[in-house]
Amino acid sequence: MSLHRPAAPDLLTHTFLAMEQVAADPSDVYFGVLLRCGGVAPSLGELRAQVLSRVGLVPALTHRLTAEVGWEPDPQFDIENHVRMRAAGPVEVAPIREWMPDPPSHDHPLWRMWLLPGEGAQWGLAFAVHHGVLDGTAVMRALEVLFAGRAA
Repeated sequence: MSLHRPAAPDLLTHTFLAMEQVAADPSDVYFGVLLRCGGVAPSLGELRAQVLSRVGLVPALTHRLTAEVGWEPDPQFDIENHVRMRAAGPVEVAPIREWMPDPPSHDHPLWRMWLLPGEGAQWGLAFAVHHGVLDGTAVMRALEVLFAGRAA
């Protein structure tokens, strides 16, 4: 899957979209990563600013699904809909449905990110995306682009 543009809808995209309709929970077609970090956590505003400054380099994160099962830029893209804060507490893995009881609608890009304030000197960052948008390798590359300053 390319970071330069969302993957053209193919059999796999259609399969994941169909799975949404029959899944026990719509979040079942999302997957993600949890990063445990040390040191001082950024503020929610700082995290949003960082992601917003680079998200344009990963168009798959700024596009939404069209009615014809294609992708187009979301003209109302709002970083606040995607990057959120979780309550303070330990940085622990949890099922995505606990993090995202209401997955994004197809009117917006199909991903979310959470800042986890953590406890003590540990904080976390969680990132979940619809499997029809990015695969596992593309998720890691997207995180590199967003946070390591590497080009897509």
